[in-house]
Amino acid sequence: MKQMTKTSPRAKGRITGAFYLAIFVAGVIYMALVPSTGLLNNNDAAAIDYIVSHQTAFWAGYPFLLLVVVFRLIVMLLFYELFKPVNKSISLLAVYFNIAATTMQAVMCIFLLTPLILLVGEHYLTGDDRRLRVKLELPDGPVEMWMVPVRYESLEEDEVESGYVIGARITQMSEAHRARFEEYIAKLLGRQPAHEKIPQTKRSQPNASGT
Repeated sequence: MKQMTKTSPRAKGRITGAFYLAIFVAGVIYMALVPSTGLLNNNDAAAIDYIVSHQTAFWAGYPFLLLVVVFRLIVMLLFYELFKPVNKSISLLAVYFNIAATTMQAVMCIFLLTPLILLVGEHYLTGDDRRLRVKLELPDGPVEMWMVPVRYESLEEDEVESGYVIGARITQMSEAHRARFEEYIAKLLGRQPAHEKIPQTKRSQPNASGT
């Protein structure tokens, strides 16, 4: 800090400007690599889905987000040293506001890791305790069912849509919805629905007397 005090105001201004520019450069690189998790994004589901589905891009951009936080702290100290001779009280007030903003950004950096901690894993979607309530829209109306995922595969990053392909087992469904669901599947396959099949009676064979 003593060395910074001895630095001329012109040099302080240049150093401050360089770090201020570095904030924008690091932020632009991060937003280019991780476009769905910006501060102005209000779709939490889309942000979480992007982080989980594009982990390589996220980890490539995450260090630049951390650099933004570090550079903000450095710029805060430089601004304080630069404007302290003008008005020390106002400079301290600016430091307090900057600390609050930087703290919020640091907390956001921690929260962005939450999806990778909670959602990434071999069995986070599968298991008997991972029940899903599914509402399927059919041409004649919706049907509802409870399902248990048995397997899942992540879509490749070059796919148009990011997310997971989930294979599940139906565990609970009303009789009315099951009948409509089976009828819909049968129409897709060109078969007769199971609930409409007429059981065939076993024909008796005539005996030797012909009766």
